[in-house]
Amino acid sequence: MSESSPIPPTPPSVGLHPELAAAAASVAQVTEHLHALTDSMTDTQFNWHSKAGEWSVAEVLDHLTTLHTLMLPRFGHGMAQAREQGWQPNPHQPPKPGPLGKLFIWANQPHAWTKIKTPAPYTPSPDRPRAVVLPEFFATQATLLACIRATGDVDTGRVRVASPVSDLLVLNLYTWVLALAAHLHLHTAQIEGIVAAAGYPVGGA
Repeated sequence: MSESSPIPPTPPSVGLHPELAAAAASVAQVTEHLHALTDSMTDTQFNWHSKAGEWSVAEVLDHLTTLHTLMLPRFGHGMAQAREQGWQPNPHQPPKPGPLGKLFIWANQPHAWTKIKTPAPYTPSPDRPRAVVLPEFFATQATLLACIRATGDVDTGRVRVASPVSDLLVLNLYTWVLALAAHLHLHTAQIEGIVAAAGYPVGGA
């Protein structure tokens, strides 16, 4: 990692489930990639739309920041409850997403054939400067990564977390982490598409 890396060094993993360790590594790698993509962008490039109704790079990152900001306190509460109750990982019953969880993870992947409509609370704000959006995004990513890395001492299959937009959508923490990692890949591909689109401003334009 470069000296300007937005992600802190990886601490030793203690009891982290292999798939959650892989998710943590994926989040760190993708965040580094997004740092490299956006590091030299101008505000014009950052807020450019390939066509009406499509998000800009700024809006994609603002959406991710908003989503993670709403989810992380729920993760923290669930993990605190698990520690209070003594819900430690059970090697004989590893965490599983279940049928709904599998569908939810799949729907958040880049190549899913269906597209989930963005709930209103996750809708990004338009035309925000990169000097504001980027620090918020990378700070939230670092917090998300620290949260994932701290799940080694809890049974993530037992911790239940409700969606910020609907109490009817309740998934275990294991599923949420895998879904957010997939969702990050989905929007990274979206940003790559914006940068590669015809008409994208070049240089200092």
